[in-house]
Amino acid sequence: MSPYKDYYKCLFVKENTKKNGENYLYLKLQNKDTIIDGYLWNNVEFYKRRLVDNKIYAVKFELDSYNKLEVLNIKNINLVSDGNYRRYGYKPSNIKMSLAKKNLYYYDQILKYVDYLNDIAFDFLKVHIETNKSKYLRSGTLEHKLFTLKYLKLIEQTSGRSINIVYPFVVLLNDMKLDLEKLLLNIKDVNEVLYDDLCLFVRNNKAFIKKYKFIVHLIIDIQNNYRNFKMESKNLNE
Repeated sequence: MSPYKDYYKCLFVKENTKKNGENYLYLKLQNKDTIIDGYLWNNVEFYKRRLVDNKIYAVKFELDSYNKLEVLNIKNINLVSDGNYRRYGYKPSNIKMSLAKKNLYYYDQILKYVDYLNDIAFDFLKVHIETNKSKYLRSGTLEHKLFTLKYLKLIEQTSGRSINIVYPFVVLLNDMKLDLEKLLLNIKDVNEVLYDDLCLFVRNNKAFIKKYKFIVHLIIDIQNNYRNFKMESKNLNE
């Protein structure tokens, strides 16, 4: 099958190493339709000196699957600059994603993250998010929430210890001002300790803030220093 061709903005690129010691390039790419992961397995030394964050590229690729997600297996990638691809159909609108599409992407990624968490209590959280989908999409908080969840996952991977079950709940419920009665009652049936902690959280109880100051401060710090956290997480992981 012939490779696909399209235009993407490179949100960031990072060199990683496979288990067999071979290097590869991981890219986060965006166009008007999606934000997607891309992988460059060959000619890494050639491309790594030519790929720069926030530049636009013409990409030739095959669709592939990695970690159960659709990704781009990049075969060739060239910089778009000075109108060099205009005659081939490139327009700035090719890579400009609407805010509505970005929020829908963040929302879908959050649901995938919740699916990844292995506890029945998170099934109730997922239902709660889906029930209040329109409110989450309008909240203006989804990018920060998704990033905080990914940051927690990174901490889990680098430390080798599971994150506290309370943390994702706090991240996803914080500042949403939603009715949580049904969610809390469902959680009470399966995990009374979690229920008690979330009741403290809902009441903004000082005991909760003292017990879970790490996640409380992390949320505040990411909101206030989002760009710095993005750079730190990039250096640590993908």
